[in-house]
Parts: sequence; C-alpha cells; structure tokens
Amino acid sequence: MKTEISTTSKKSSGLDYGKAKKPVGPTKVKKPEKQVKPAVTSKSQNIDVSSFLADMSAAEPGLIIVNANNSSLLMVVRAVFEGLITTQEDKLCLPVPRPLDVLSIVSGKPRQIEQTIAWLNTVNLGNSKMPLEYMEFPGFVSFNWFSGEGHLHLTNYIEPGLLITVEQKIGSSITPATLHFINRINNEAKQKDAWVIAFTNCPSTYDVSGLHNMCDDYFEVTTCEPDPDVDMAFCIDCAGISEMGILSNGKTMCSVTKVEGELKVDFQPFISRSLKTRVMWILRGQKMSFANIGKKFKVNASTVLRQLDDLPKPYNINPEKAWLECCYELLEIETSDVKDEDDDDE
Repeated sequence: MKTEISTTSKKSSGLDYGKAKKPVGPTKVKKPEKQVKPAVTSKSQNIDVSSFLADMSAAEPGLIIVNANNSSLLMVVRAVFEGLITTQEDKLCLPVPRPLDVLSIVSGKPRQIEQTIAWLNTVNLGNSKMPLEYMEFPGFVSFNWFSGEGHLHLTNYIEPGLLITVEQKIGSSITPATLHFINRINNEAKQKDAWVIAFTNCPSTYDVSGLHNMCDDYFEVTTCEPDPDVDMAFCIDCAGISEMGILSNGKTMCSVTKVEGELKVDFQPFISRSLKTRVMWILRGQKMSFANIGKKFKVNASTVLRQLDDLPKPYNINPEKAWLECCYELLEIETSDVKDEDDDDE
C-alpha cells in the first residue's frame, strides 16, 4: 500500500508543535487508516501476558529510553511501541503511557524518511484510539537529539499531553555531554506533563547504566531465536521491574510475522532466547521427565536440569502438536524412539 503524504497546517491537530524557527520546515504526514485484520497468535501457547498489570501504573511523564543492541531492530521495535501506545494495548510488563496525541519525528534524507515511514506503517496492532502524526525532519542523515541543538529542537515540540518519539543512534561512547542532555530532556518533559520516547541503538559492549539512571523507565531489546514460521523475534526487558521475582521477570517476547504485506506481532512472556531451551521448558511443563527430554535432545538429564534451572517454573501451556513437530524438525530432533511419558521426578 502506497503511503499518501500530505502537508497539514499546525492548527489541524490542535497542537502547536513548532515555536522556534527551523532551517527546514518539518512536514507532517498523516498515518493512513487501515482495515483491522485478525491478529496472528502464536501456535505454541496461550499465556496470560501479565496478570499483575492492574497493580502497576503506566509510565509517568518524562523520558523513556528503548535501547536495542542491534540496529536492525530499531524500526520494527519503534513501530511496535507506537502501535501499542496508539491502540492502548498493554502487552508488555508495564502499562503503556496514556497521552492525548502521539507525534513521531522522523529525521534523515528524503529516501531514509520514506523507508522509515513505510516500516512504521507495516505494523498493525488493531484500532487506533488516539491520533498519530509523522513529522519529517529532513536534511540530517543522523541527527543527534542528545546534543545542544537536538535538545533545543526537541523541547520546542514538547506540549502537555503529547508523546513524542525519536530515533537516536549512539556513536563511539556514551559521553557525559550525552547524559547531560538526556537529563535535560527528561526534566523538560516532566515539567510539561509530556512524554518523549527515544529509540536508541547502543552496542552491547557499552555500559548502559548511565542511560538507565537518567530516565524513569528503560527498556532493553535483544534478538531471540524465532519460533517456526516466525520471521523475527526479540525480547523487551523492562529494567524497572526486573526484581519482581516470581510475579514477573520484566521481560516480554515479541514474535513478528509478515502476513499479506503487514507485520503481525504476538506477545508472550519471555522464557529463553533459545528455541531449543523453550521447547525443553514446554516439554517439562507437560510433565515429561528430565531423562526423556534429554533423550530427545541427546543430552544428559543433568544438562536439561541446568538449562531450565534459572527459568520460570514450567507449566502446561498445551502447545499444538503441529507446532511442536515443526520445532522438532527445525531442531533436527529424532522423536520416533522416545515416548512422551509423564514425569515422576521433581
């Protein structure tokens, strides 16, 4: 579907996004309405994502950082978060913010902006409950929002009730100057009862504690081995609730599948980045013994025990037999000589 781009006046949205003069006037792009199609659910399980969400509050105004250690994840992760916010779907371990409007600022050269908007338009999470507008910020290949100039531009857009999203790639290191402007953006958003979500790409070799300490909510995104027939998967880790113990590990696994030109997203509690380990966990939830799981994977029972030891306690999630067989085939597991016996060991 071709995205129709139209320039709108600032009055059309009821919000005055731009107070300062800018070198190149930004262009707002209305997000086209989509026909809602049934969401694709994982064939592997049907788990309540977060039964304790009712006791957790949505993110307060301020800066939220969503950091991906792989740059290839940035586009789809940003699209997923924007979709969750506009549909007000609480699929992560924390409720999403409740803004009045969402402004997605896209910077770069014209072709880069086109590609970014095309990516963001492919994720369909359902009916939007609030407006989302794209604002083009052309002329900058990789604009630094965490700089003096970036802070000046960004704070001029911040208005009460508005949620702004931007993308920021962090270069060679996280400098004190970077942390300084992150803190200033966070304080500005809090003072105006607004939100800023910065989708950052910071290599896994960096110490990201500075990023985490400068904002109230920090999410770390890492790649996962996808299930069969899934195109990509990643884990969203909410660092702020990582110590909830048996209630939640603060992590959600997102599986992304391309269906008829759109990206369908399935959310499930995170078990492991490894498909092999997830299958072991599922079999153990079906009361299969450690010994029989080991026979399937040609490892010792003690190896299975060690792999599952630090994971949430397994329980039966009734996976479809066809899905399990696809996993066996993908993992090259011979199952003909091993029966799925009930477990007697605890």
